[in-house]
Amino acid sequence: MIQKIIAVTIAIGFSLGLKAQENRVMVTDADITGDVRWTSDNEYVLDGFVFVEEGETLTIDAGTVVRGMPGEGADASALIIA
Repeated sequence: MIQKIIAVTIAIGFSLGLKAQENRVMVTDADITGDVRWTSDNEYVLDGFVFVEEGETLTIDAGTVVRGMPGEGADASALIIA
């Protein structure tokens, strides 16, 4: 019985991990243009410098996960509000 519970728990954890992968949005060296909304049902991963220029709007809903890829200097990731 314990082995079945462990197997089901692992299966649920694995499927949740796959779901998170499906909702991952890669944002690569981009400029945000117009009115853009990032929602809490997605995870946004910055890969490079992402700019929100003057006159453009990025709305990030409460609970939204935004991560940056690791790197330094020119290889860093950042969200830059100009």
